[in-house]
Amino acid sequence: MKIPFQQLMIMLPCAAALAVIASNAHAQAASLDWLAGRWCMAGENRLVEEIWLPPVGGQLMGISRTIKGDRVVGFEYMRIESDADSTRFIPQPEGALPVVFTATEVAQNLLVVENPKHDFPQKVIYRREGVALFATISGPGNDGQQQSIDFNYLACND
Repeated sequence: MKIPFQQLMIMLPCAAALAVIASNAHAQAASLDWLAGRWCMAGENRLVEEIWLPPVGGQLMGISRTIKGDRVVGFEYMRIESDADSTRFIPQPEGALPVVFTATEVAQNLLVVENPKHDFPQKVIYRREGVALFATISGPGNDGQQQSIDFNYLACND
């Protein structure tokens, strides 16, 4: 089948735009590869583990668990999805229904996501510095006052 020159001139920019969109989604997800790994925070008879699989197909998958003594006292399923339009963080604490947070900043070693309609948290920040991963969740507490909780992780030693 032969394509007329005029149609070809219209199709080429469209094909190029689609390639850029696909490339941007891949680049956004790939730029979050610094999050992948097994991260631990220990203290006061408590261990918090957060494990992130490397990005594939615009998505990272993670799981977190909190251990006290020899019991799991909390867990969370998480995923981060990127496409041409946005990056979204979707946690499911204790297996609850998913909540969608939209990225307001994606940079080298930094991810900031927000959902102002959610009760708590309304903002989640992940930041990587060398072998450390820092996470902060923040928003209004039960009393309406702003509060934040920090998680200071290091790569887990097996």
